[in-house]
Parts: sequence; structure tokens; C-alpha cells
Amino acid sequence: MYRHRTLGPQTLGTHAWFLFNAAAGAVLAPFVLTGLGLSAFTLGVVLAIGGTGALLGSLSAVRLGTRFGAGRVAIASMAVNALGWAIMAIGTGRLRDHRGHPLADAVSRCHARRAGRGGSAGLSRRSRHES
Repeated sequence: MYRHRTLGPQTLGTHAWFLFNAAAGAVLAPFVLTGLGLSAFTLGVVLAIGGTGALLGSLSAVRLGTRFGAGRVAIASMAVNALGWAIMAIGTGRLRDHRGHPLADAVSRCHARRAGRGGSAGLSRRSRHES
């Protein structure tokens, strides 16, 4: 399969996609919860939005594959996935660096309210009781 003219590049591309997607997925939760200090609820909302996009993509895959070809749709889906990771990477930098941004201000207010109630952003209930 690796030496096939068409399937070889697609196979290698799929391997790379799985490798990097798994690595990014493994560090996403710790980075969001501890590095950015966002709440587990916020992470859940972000993941739910991504899951909704994946569901919509899977529901339209057959129609898109029939119309544009399965290979083109597979390549486009990997590109859209990469674009999503890039948007998250750019967005987190802006969230940390631009405190005048409306989204960053809203997140800061949310965390300030939570901290005022004795909560600790980024820590589970178990971690808060142990410290």
C-alpha cells in the first residue's frame, strides 16, 4: 500500500494526521485547564462545539463524497481539522495576551466570580480539598 501511487501518500498523510491529532488531543485538556486557567465547563463547551462540527461533517460526508469525490472530501476534512487546531492555537495566544479583548474580558470576569465563591479555576473538586 505504501508504494501505491495514490494510496501511498494518503496512507502516510493519515498516519501523520493520527499521530499529531492524538498528541494535540493528549495535551489539550491539561493546557486549557492549567496553562490557560480556564474552567472544566469552558473546556467542555469547546469540545462540545467540536463534536457538533464532527457530527455535521459525518452527516454530510456521503453527499459531499458523491458530489466532489471521496479523495477530495477526505483531504478537505483533514485540512478543516488542521484549520480548527490552528484557530485554537491562535485564539489561546490572543486570550492570554490581549486583556482588552471582549472574549478575554468575559472569561476573566467569569473566573473572578468563580474565585469569589471559593472556586479554583483549573482544579478539580478533589484537588481543591487535598490542598
